[in-house]
Amino acid sequence: MPGGGSAGLRGIAMAGPDAAPPACDPAREPALARVIRAREVVAGKSTAQIAAIIRRECESAYGTTWIRAYRLAMGIALADVVAQVRACYAAEGRNVPRFSETLLSAYESGQKRPGPEYLHYLCAVYRADPQELGYEGRCFCGRAHAPEPGAAAPSRTPVAAVSPPAGSVNCSAAGARTKAESAMGSRLTQQPNRAMWRIVDRAARSKC
Repeated sequence: MPGGGSAGLRGIAMAGPDAAPPACDPAREPALARVIRAREVVAGKSTAQIAAIIRRECESAYGTTWIRAYRLAMGIALADVVAQVRACYAAEGRNVPRFSETLLSAYESGQKRPGPEYLHYLCAVYRADPQELGYEGRCFCGRAHAPEPGAAAPSRTPVAAVSPPAGSVNCSAAGARTKAESAMGSRLTQQPNRAMWRIVDRAARSKC
């Protein structure tokens, strides 16, 4: 390929999805996917969107499956997925299975299909539903693993470190206040007075 090496991969990736696919050397797929991922992360794409782009741009040349495209879109190695699946078992107090990179690679190549239990944990690790990983049906747990569209990323700031602005009401206190109001019945909302509000505020503070 003209230019050779990583420079050739960067040229194809930067050219976008209409560029001709590179030579069908499987060893080049991760490098190309890495460049595509970087390009789309900068463009603000989600993991699901990046996975779809990687599959679209790599499938014809490398036979990239959905489950493999998802891992490449996350920028993690086979060993990372295996470690996370095992960690899920350990966190639930279950015996850690002999889940391996070889087995995961067989799933990615289409040689094998994960059973319901392994598929459940793969969905949990990828935060994706079975259909997004290329499998029909729902997860046997009956729950959705993919984040809701437009859902905000979970905050990594400890709750204790967040101070509410001056004059604002702490969320937990507000929730306790609402519960206290309900417990006191309709008299509170119909005939509010200072004594009643003091009782509500004390209940709210006790919950903080």
